[in-house]
Amino acid sequence: MNKTLFRTLCIIGLIVLSYFSWKGQKKQTQQQFAKVKRQNQKALDKTSLPKAPKVEMAQKILMAQCISRGNNSAASNPLNDLNVKSVNTIAQNIHFRRNGETYRLRKFIEDGKEGSYEKLVFYKEDPDGFARIVAIPKEDEVNPTDETLKKYLRGGKIIYEEGDYQAQTNKGEVLFTLQQGQLTKTLGLSVCP
Repeated sequence: MNKTLFRTLCIIGLIVLSYFSWKGQKKQTQQQFAKVKRQNQKALDKTSLPKAPKVEMAQKILMAQCISRGNNSAASNPLNDLNVKSVNTIAQNIHFRRNGETYRLRKFIEDGKEGSYEKLVFYKEDPDGFARIVAIPKEDEVNPTDETLKKYLRGGKIIYEEGDYQAQTNKGEVLFTLQQGQLTKTLGLSVCP
């Protein structure tokens, strides 16, 4: 009888020890998960989203465009009297990779029945590199915030960013595109002869 009682107590002891060991591992796993989640959130908070260039930056970008076309003398540079008054974002694209797949966020100005608003479209590239629209909730699609963009970027690595901008100047309107901060296209006002 003592042997049976001893075995029963040993089995109960092992079950209790296993339970507390499992519970300790579960708590440690939850703490590690919470730590990784905090680190990911900190990294996401540091993710810089493309912004419209400031007026001074737009002035420098347009000046660089003229200089690259050979208009580097002060007398022949029409930008000496060009003043950028404001810069607005027309559209921005963020290309990124997550889990080996390529995605794109596109935020642009959409004209609606009740006026203009910002619209967000989320794309996933198929195996042929063609962007396919992925459905997103309506509240994410209309007038998206930076937090909304970061939500879609979570866990991804930005490949490159590009933006289309409109600059109002004292000589008219200039439309330009920046890719990774470099000017790739200008439209509208011919500021450089």
